[in-house]
Amino acid sequence: MISRYAIFLHRDPLARSSDERSTLAKINDARGVMRYPGGKGQAGVYQLIINMMPPHEVYIETHLGGGNILERKKPAASSIGIDADEAVCAIWRARAMTSTTIIHGDAAAFLRGYRFTGRELIYSDPPYVMSTRKSGPRYRHEYSDAQHRDLVSLLLTVRTRVMLSGYRCPLYDELLAGWRRVDFPVMTRGHSWAIESLWLNFEPGARLHDFRYLGADFRERERLKRKRLRWRARLESLPESERLMLLDELVRIARNDDEDHIARCGDGARAPAPLAVSGDVAGERYPIAASDDEDVGIAVSAEGGRS
Repeated sequence: MISRYAIFLHRDPLARSSDERSTLAKINDARGVMRYPGGKGQAGVYQLIINMMPPHEVYIETHLGGGNILERKKPAASSIGIDADEAVCAIWRARAMTSTTIIHGDAAAFLRGYRFTGRELIYSDPPYVMSTRKSGPRYRHEYSDAQHRDLVSLLLTVRTRVMLSGYRCPLYDELLAGWRRVDFPVMTRGHSWAIESLWLNFEPGARLHDFRYLGADFRERERLKRKRLRWRARLESLPESERLMLLDELVRIARNDDEDHIARCGDGARAPAPLAVSGDVAGERYPIAASDDEDVGIAVSAEGGRS
């Protein structure tokens, strides 16, 4: 399914072009950590995004950049990262992540040629629409409004689950009026607060691909982590037969939940019908994060209707 696209192998860093070396220097700090404009590595941000991800077998990240979601989420059976910048792809190829294919090319072209089964999850984080920015161009491969319209129009047609990040704007409001939208605060490169949005073509549920970040904020995640460790200690203290008995009961509960889910949604590959949800929130509700271990106080509204 990806043979039409260039998949580059490792090569000597000295063979890179001067443009590639310049880009590598800009997006890597002294420790080799990627610092990419619009990245989702901020405390409280990547957790929220991963907490929305349903189970999937194939993960597709269409505008890889710093790859903060790809590197933090639980790996899928197969992952595909796409970026138009060869220097960015070079960094990810060097990491040689298991079961991950890095593709240098156009995201929309790849998606048009991919044969979806419904078992994929697409996370798309393109360059912000230019009219929503306080600064000018920041990427070697920017996106015009026409490219945004083309990408979003394509995402509206794929028969699998999709998550799209960006700033709210008239173009996205027009195209994504029927999708669920969650708004949350982010700290910009200029050290000011802004409201970013996450659009989904499905209704998030209890079934997650990765439960490690479960919880609305740092304190709740810590509480759940302690609870998980307590339950693990209790289970490990039981005789094996009792542990298996409890496991069997949990499987029965999960099976009943699955049957209820299929009865409600059907067993087709297409995601349940999306909701139009407003996530408008007040910026003053968010405390400033003091460190990477604290969140930005994400609040999510689930009111129906358009805003």
